[in-house]
Order: sequence, then C-alpha cells, then structure tokens
Amino acid sequence: MNTRHYLLAALLLAVAFLGGSSPHIVGDGAEYVAYGLNFASFRGPSIDPANLPALRLEIAEHEQVPATWGLDTSLVRGRDGRGDFAHFWFYPLLATPGLWVTRACGLHPSYAFAALNLALLGLALAASLRSVGGAGSTLLFLGPILWWIDKPHTEPFTFALLIIAFSLLRDRPWWSLVAAGTAAAQNPPIGALIGLIGVAQILTNHQLWHDRRWWSGVAAGVGLAVLPPLYYLTRYGRLSLLTGATRGTMPAFAEFVAPVLDTDMGLVASCPVFALVALAAVVLLARYRWRDLLAGDVQVAWLAAMVFLAAFSQTTNLRHGGTPGMSRYALWLIPLAVPLLRRIGGIGLAAWTPALWAVAVVSAMVSSVAFHPGRAQYANQPTLLAEYLWTRHPMWNDPLAEVFQKANLAAAWWLPVATPGCEKILLLGTGAGDGAWPIPCYPARVIESCQAPNSLCYANRVDGKYRFIFPPGPRNGGYHLRRGDIWPASGEAAVRELFNEWRWREMSLARKPPAIVREVINVGRFWSWVGPDRYLFVVQRPAGGASVTFRLPREMEGRLIDVATGTTIQTLRSDKTPFARLSVALPPGSDPLIVAFR
Repeated sequence: MNTRHYLLAALLLAVAFLGGSSPHIVGDGAEYVAYGLNFASFRGPSIDPANLPALRLEIAEHEQVPATWGLDTSLVRGRDGRGDFAHFWFYPLLATPGLWVTRACGLHPSYAFAALNLALLGLALAASLRSVGGAGSTLLFLGPILWWIDKPHTEPFTFALLIIAFSLLRDRPWWSLVAAGTAAAQNPPIGALIGLIGVAQILTNHQLWHDRRWWSGVAAGVGLAVLPPLYYLTRYGRLSLLTGATRGTMPAFAEFVAPVLDTDMGLVASCPVFALVALAAVVLLARYRWRDLLAGDVQVAWLAAMVFLAAFSQTTNLRHGGTPGMSRYALWLIPLAVPLLRRIGGIGLAAWTPALWAVAVVSAMVSSVAFHPGRAQYANQPTLLAEYLWTRHPMWNDPLAEVFQKANLAAAWWLPVATPGCEKILLLGTGAGDGAWPIPCYPARVIESCQAPNSLCYANRVDGKYRFIFPPGPRNGGYHLRRGDIWPASGEAAVRELFNEWRWREMSLARKPPAIVREVINVGRFWSWVGPDRYLFVVQRPAGGASVTFRLPREMEGRLIDVATGTTIQTLRSDKTPFARLSVALPPGSDPLIVAFR
C-alpha cells in the first residue's frame, strides 16, 4: 500500500469513527470553543466578559452546558477589562475557518475542531509514513489518540506536531523546529524540544550553520514558542496564566513516572503492545547497532521524555480523566518512539516488519474498541487492570493517593475512600486514636503512624486482616474528612465487636442486596455483608417511615443496632416458615444502623 492509498484508508476510517460518535465537549474544551467562537466573531483573542453569556448560549444550542463550565469565573481579566483563560488561544485560532462553516450550517462547533484535528493528524501521518512506514504508523495512530479526534481539545494538535517534529528531525530539521515551536505555542514545556533539537543538530551536522532553511526554522520555531509568554507579559505582566495550576515542588519518583507506569492511568497499562514494541526496539538496537541508541534523534527523544515527565509531575490535577484509562499527558510520549522505530527499521532484520505489522494490527483492533471516540471516559472509576489489582491483590499495587482517590470517588480531595468490597482503603489520619473508617468497611485498629493528623495510609485486606502502608509521593495533600460517611468514633468499638462476632472475615460485601432483601424504603444508602449462614446489613440516612423487608430462608435470630451508641434497639427473630415476610422498621433518628442476622 503506497502513501496515498494509506492516507485515503485512514481518512475513511476516521470518518467511520466520527460517524459512530456524537460531538461533545470535554474538560477544558469549553474554553477552546469559547475562544474559537470569539475569533469567528472577529473579537479575539481576548474576550469581553459581556460576550460570555452569548458564547455560552451559542454552545448551549448544540449541547447541554454543565454547571461546571464556569467560563466567567475562569476568565482572567486584564487591565482593559477583557480577559483570557489559563490555556492559550493558538489552537482555537486555527479552528476559526471551520467555525465559520459550522455557524453557517447550524452545526455543532465541535465539527470545526474535528476537521482541524483530522487535518493535523493527516499531515502527521504523511510524515510518519515516510519515516517509520505503514506498520509503525498503524501502531502510533490507531491507539489512544483515536478518542480525541472529534473533541475540541489540544491533544490531537500536540500529538500531530510532535509526530511531525520527530519524523522530520533527521532529514528536514528546520521543519522539525517549526513543528516543535507550533506545539510549544499551546503547551509551553514543548519549548524545551526546540533547544534539544537545535543542540543535537548543530553538534552532528555542521553544514546547518550555513543553511538558510535552518535559521529560518530556528526563527519560526522560537518565534512561535515565545508568542504566549510575550502575549501574557504584555497583558498581565507575567509569563503564563498556568502557574496557578502547577505545584512548583520537587516531585517524588512515583509522581514522575506515573504517566508511564501507573496501573490506572499509565501508558504501559493502557497500551501494553506499544510499550512492548518500544522495549523490543531498544533491546534489538542494543544488540545489533548499539551506537544508534546514542544518535542525536534518539537522545533528543530520551531527553524530551524527561522534560515532559517533569512538567507533568507539576500539575495539580494528575489524574484528570479524558482518554479512557490513560492520562492525556501520556499521549505526548507516544511520538517519542519515532526515532526508535525508524532506526530499528533501518537495521534490515527480516522478521521485524512482519512482526510489527502483526502486533500493530492487533493493537489497532483493541484500540478501536477501547479508545473509540464515542466511548465514555473513566472519570471516576478505575481501569480493569487497576480494579483487578486493588480488589484481588491489594498489596501488589499502591498508587499515588490522588490516583486512587479520584478513581473511586467522584468528589475530589475527600477521604476515606475504598474499593467496592473494602479490599483496599485509603485512610486519612485524624489524630484522635483509631482511624476514620468508611462505612461499611470493618473498622480495624490502625497502627500509630497512620493516626497522625492528615497522614495518608493504605489499608490492604489480606487473609482477612488489614495491613497498613504509606502511599508513594506526598503523605498529605489537603484532603478533607468525609465525616458523614465514616463510622462514628463512639461506635467503632461496638461495630468491630459485632463484625468479629459475626466472623466477618468469612463474609463478602455484595455489589447488590441478596435475594432475601425484598424491599428497602426511605433509606439513603444500604450495604450487604453476606456469609454462608449470616448477614450484616448496614443502613445509612434512614428517613421517616424507613424500613427493610426480608424473606429469610430459615429461622434466624438477629439484632437492630444503633451504631452511634452501640446499643441494640430491637432483637429480631424470623418465622420458622421458610421465606416468611419479616419487616424491620428503622428509626429515623439513628444513623447509621446495622441489621444483623445469623
């Protein structure tokens, strides 16, 4: 298949993906759409706050506008009263011609950004095909980037320009500089790539000193990269509006490598085939042509990876959602494999290209499902791998606290939080004796080092006991205690005694109530611990008239317990007739409650 046919097939495939997805705005996309519509009205780049309601209304004509789109609150106002968002306006500026078309046709503005994304990715694919061939390009492009092609977000823009920069690095480095500078105009950390490319090329190719194309590329790349800081310096007296979204601290090693190695959001877990191919390329180059690993383009890729990872670790929102199961920042790392793929392809290993085609096709088939543009993002749920490790082997993986917390709870910065079966729990120390355990998990005694105020600790359930370990990275981070969702301190001992009496280690926390629970009325939350011959039902927030109706399979005795006081409100006994109806009234003034049968 020649380049033209490959590009045509890619276009048809992209159109098919777009046809299977409805246009919608995610994350910071609202800001980019607002910028673009402002440009389309010839009012850009800065936005008059008076025009925000009209921009919001225009978006609302095509999509329900969530309350979280606080465009007015995220707008930073300059001395002239007009404002800008923290993210720069270069990418939405490029979408302006498409927005004129979508406005005229009454279409969702996301289509204009989708057209821009496809145009950029098409240019990048053409450059990639000449550099790493069809198999390598299939591996690079039919992957996580698929999810972003129809969304007004900078990921396709950044991905495409990085692919171009590394594909042209050896043969046309001046265009590589232009591509890097264009990417840096939207994402400042990529500006370091211009310096890396410049140093590497000047040291290895002295003829560039006398090449006008090179110096034109330097001027264009640097000019584009300094556009945002110059703009912000002129309007706001500072180099960037993103400083408020960065930490400015030395990252822990776990934070540095999280976009690559984390089991929930890392590149390796989400794209194992790509990771194996990159590793195989390194191993084969080390065996057959080790000097290539020291070549300028490969070294630029290694150093760029270090710069990018350092920049990612400074964000205040490391687990931000987006790409299903993977950090969107990790997308920046995929183009860095271009020099490796190009050099391993030049060795002449007979088996390499057929093997690469085989694994690339398998990866493409899986990615077409896992990263389909219409697929929902994993905003507040773990990936399949992370869920398996955290629930089946909780001691095997202790992620960053932020990753675990956001993967298991919609409300950020609130603790404690647990997996659905209480296999792995992230606790927040209160300095008041035992730990603050989430309802309905067993409130074990916490080791002293985990009781310190604001300390973070994982409680990993192994063989019916909890083992405690500090999470990697910072041991505290501004988390707040979920006081309404923890066992009352006054009742912890009573709960612990009851759970032990009912041999809770032989029980499991069911995902849904068992069949013996026939009706739950006016109850806020309801959990079921199920054993072979006994049950523990935890009730939270009972209202007036609250009750639970059971049909027990045999004669059983039980209790209704007020957890806060540790007292038994009522002794229960089922009828000797199997599956006879038993209704238990729940007093609304007691919260939480436990209904226990055995």
